[in-house]
Amino acid sequence: MTGMKNHSENKVSKKRGVKTLLMMGVIIFSLILSSATVFADDDDPDDEPNDLPPTITELTPHTQESSAARPPEAHSSAAPSSTEPEEEEEEEEHGSQRSRTQENQSQTPIVGKLTIKTQPKDLNLTYGQTTGNALVVEATAGVAPDAMSYQWYEEGKAISGATKSTYIIPADRGVTSNPLHYHCVVRVGENSVETREALVSIDRRVATLQIKGSLVYNGKNQTPTIVVGNLVGGDSCEVTASASGDHKDASKSYTVTATALSNPSYVLPSNPTLEYTISKKTINLVWSPNPCTFPYTGSPQAPTAATSGFAAEDAGKVQINISVPGEHKEAGKYTATATLTGPAAGNYEVSDPTQDFTITGAPAPVDKSTLNTVINTANKYCESIKSSYGDIAATLMKAIEAAKSVYNRSDATAQEVTNAVSALTNAYNTAVNEVDAAAAHAVAAKIALLPNAADVRERDRAKIEAARDAYDALTPAQKDRITAKTLKRLTDAEAALDALDDPKLRIYPAGNEKEYGDGDPVLTYWIEEVGGNGSRIKSTDSRASKYGIKGKLIREDGEDRGSYKTKRESDMDYYERAASLRSDYYTIKIVHDVALTIKPKTLTSSMVTLTPTSQVYTGNSRKVEAVTVRANSTNLVQDTDYVIDNSSVLSAVGSATQDTTYSVYVIGRRNYTGTVTKNWTITKTGGAPAPASSVTPASSVTPASTAQPASTEQPPSTEPEPSTSSEESTAEAAESGHLTSVNTGMPEEAIRKLADSTRLKDVENALVSVIGESELKALRDEGKQPEVQLTTKAMKAVSDNEKKLAESTVGASSSDSLTPAAYLDINLSVETTGTWTAVTQTLKPIEVTIDVPEEFQKITNKFYILRIHQGVASLLFDKDEDPKTITIDSDQFSTYVLMYPGKAGANTPAARNRTTVVIWILVGVVVVALLLILIIFRVRTSRRRRREE
Repeated sequence: MTGMKNHSENKVSKKRGVKTLLMMGVIIFSLILSSATVFADDDDPDDEPNDLPPTITELTPHTQESSAARPPEAHSSAAPSSTEPEEEEEEEEHGSQRSRTQENQSQTPIVGKLTIKTQPKDLNLTYGQTTGNALVVEATAGVAPDAMSYQWYEEGKAISGATKSTYIIPADRGVTSNPLHYHCVVRVGENSVETREALVSIDRRVATLQIKGSLVYNGKNQTPTIVVGNLVGGDSCEVTASASGDHKDASKSYTVTATALSNPSYVLPSNPTLEYTISKKTINLVWSPNPCTFPYTGSPQAPTAATSGFAAEDAGKVQINISVPGEHKEAGKYTATATLTGPAAGNYEVSDPTQDFTITGAPAPVDKSTLNTVINTANKYCESIKSSYGDIAATLMKAIEAAKSVYNRSDATAQEVTNAVSALTNAYNTAVNEVDAAAAHAVAAKIALLPNAADVRERDRAKIEAARDAYDALTPAQKDRITAKTLKRLTDAEAALDALDDPKLRIYPAGNEKEYGDGDPVLTYWIEEVGGNGSRIKSTDSRASKYGIKGKLIREDGEDRGSYKTKRESDMDYYERAASLRSDYYTIKIVHDVALTIKPKTLTSSMVTLTPTSQVYTGNSRKVEAVTVRANSTNLVQDTDYVIDNSSVLSAVGSATQDTTYSVYVIGRRNYTGTVTKNWTITKTGGAPAPASSVTPASSVTPASTAQPASTEQPPSTEPEPSTSSEESTAEAAESGHLTSVNTGMPEEAIRKLADSTRLKDVENALVSVIGESELKALRDEGKQPEVQLTTKAMKAVSDNEKKLAESTVGASSSDSLTPAAYLDINLSVETTGTWTAVTQTLKPIEVTIDVPEEFQKITNKFYILRIHQGVASLLFDKDEDPKTITIDSDQFSTYVLMYPGKAGANTPAARNRTTVVIWILVGVVVVALLLILIIFRVRTSRRRRREE
């Protein structure tokens, strides 16, 4: 009884442990589910979890059968109430023996019940396959396995010897066109059971192909022998193959294609084509005479070579050529080399292409007269250049001394004398070339220092004449090294020097201007006498009549805003002429400079018409139906000649009790400038239009007028008011309701770095773009030094319209969303006369570069710049390839927004912080779960030890 009671207590303890583990599992599952919810909420608050772990428990067939065989008492004792532990222990103590007896009875096997537990499976085999080719059946009958017998059948016929539970399909079983049917009959005594029919298909085996041996050129087409591999056992298989076209030349690649196999149990591989080459044929030469010795004759001599190794098809297509270095006519030892030439020579190679031979006998007297002549010529030239070109002369003298040593030797061979002549001739020619080049370079340098023809004065006469003397002193070969351009500079300077006594005039355009659309004024100019005191007389001055200048100055074609230079008519002579401008007494030179500047036309109120100018209140949003801008009796083109800012009336509603007036801004572009404000009114029901100042919506922002670049004739007269910091101005505006605060999620320090790094890429180009080339030159001629400056501030607040434009901008396609990263206020100002003037529009675009801080680089490597100027948004693309900088071209300066592709907040520091928090929560959950499991394990171990004690 005591043993049974201890056993019951142990079972109760186990059940309590199971309950504890189940409770801990529920706790851990809840924690994991909470973590998953945190992830889902962090990624998208609108997403809901749609999958939960399955909780269905399946009973195995063995468990179901055991439950069905168990008597009702066992079921009642197996499910005690969890709320009455004392009754459960008592029931366990009294019924434990009965439960074990009933359980033993339910597990007793049933003898004689023959069933198939595992059916044979269908097989898809390849001919010769030795793995995975077994049919297996497993049967149960409650008897020993050796008491059962098996018989396998193929297509209904018993297979001899196939009497085991596993049948191996023979590797050499032939290929079948249709699947074979296999089944097995299992017997126990008089009882038998038949398995399902298993389908077994045997496909053809893929053969491998390999070229056997190698081919050597024989003058005929050759196809290699192909060996079939991957065969089974003692199988044999022949292959049929073919090669197309000529395939006989050596050192080329050919292909042979297998087309059929003799054994039907095999199939060709997917690529039955093999590549092969034909090697060159090696031939041996027979040299004559043998031995190769010749008596001296005074003429070149060499052995001959022959071979019988050429293919008959190559008769006349291969020749053997013999070559020997030098003249090989004097007594001595030489080496002959044989080479093959001809159309078929590439198919052969010579095993030993060289042969030594000897010429015997006394040599003829060596002629040294040519060497003597060359030595004398070189020596004379060396003396002539020694004082001017010492280094070149020293090098030449070394070659002369070497040639003299050969000349003075009595045993010098003819070949040595020939080599000495060649070496000294080369050294002499090199010295001549170096001297000619140095002399020509010196004269060219003198000519390059001469003044331009237009600037020649009497004081330059000595330099010009010295350059001419130096040129005339050159040899013809040295003169050939002077380029035509250099020589023309000398002749032009000489012509200008000769003409100094002739009166000449220079004509300078006088900086004429007109407004776009107006006719050209008469182009005035300055007149200066060449060689005079430098004073100028304007063409409108009465004193200019003495020069007898006729005609008019002509400018380059074009009517758009910008600068136009004088028009060149002809380059026939040195002087540049302008069309129809001439003098009967003077030679005229027109300076090619700006002759006319066309300024943009300023828009006026009379040029702009709204249709209609008012509408009656209806309670629905209204808008301006049409805007017409006319200049010089012509309708201007919207978005080309002007843009419209009607952001304040896009959703205008008005009021039923009072008139509401909205502002529409027409802003000039390209050839037009200035801003015209027109009023559009929604009148109260039955009312008349109110004056323009009656109501101005708080959300509308009047665009700044376009500031014109400073010029010499219209310098800025006042200095701009000191501007407050971006933080102060934006905060104040946000409080008053005019602007909306913005927060892109980026650190303020990173945005400040972005603003501080904004700069002009080319200050000089910026000055030209703001002021104009001719105006800038005129200011500098007057001794002034204009300056341009770019200032950038980070913006914490922008207008509602600017924010709306930024947040609705897309990228290269309409599906690409862009997100603001930083708002910047970029201002351009210019100083020409001591005061700084703000410039919002330039004559030409200016390059601006911005450094991308590391905080922004972590988001993406691709940024855009959105420019919002006077209510118009333009997307500017990065010009450079450097991900650390952004370079743009812009001719308008106001609000700029740094944009990046993607969803707002993605990959920003805030998003990364949220991800970090989620990760730490998950780590904490895992740690808590591990600690709980460890505690449970410790408790259970402690209980087990107490029970054992």
